[in-house]
Amino acid sequence: MIEKNKINRSLILIFLGYTCVYLDKNIISLSIIPIAQDLGMDAGQKGLVLSAFFLGYTLFQIPFGFLGNRLGTRKVMIFAILLIGTLMICLSFGFSLFYLLFIRFIAGSFAHAGYPSAVSGFVTKEVETAKRGAVQSSMIASSGFAGIVGPLLVAPLLLSSAGK
Repeated sequence: MIEKNKINRSLILIFLGYTCVYLDKNIISLSIIPIAQDLGMDAGQKGLVLSAFFLGYTLFQIPFGFLGNRLGTRKVMIFAILLIGTLMICLSFGFSLFYLLFIRFIAGSFAHAGYPSAVSGFVTKEVETAKRGAVQSSMIASSGFAGIVGPLLVAPLLLSSAGK
């Protein structure tokens, strides 16, 4: 177990990390309509872009659990969250269906698949048993937080980039 100050700092960072994870998952559903209009995508192609993420996420969840055990949860958490941020930026440069499919698949595969298992491993190893429920609940609450913050951040960006 690590000291309380470091745990508190780590939990704040994990909460913010999970917020980024959920922002990335939610933002695409808000953005897909204007993206599809810009790229002339039909409903089936929009569905492919949305599904590519979950395909990667499903395929790589177990391997990243093993990787977290082998390399350490902190390394996997840091790698995953940096990659999530990078891929969110890359998504904004979407110029073709293939590019979007690739970015969303990589996001699901390498970024999102690693973060939950690494966080779970971290909490199990570093947080005392009596506090784990509260810690896990706060991590789950980040999805609601992202659901509130995401549209507030993305809607103005979508409006400002409309027609460009």
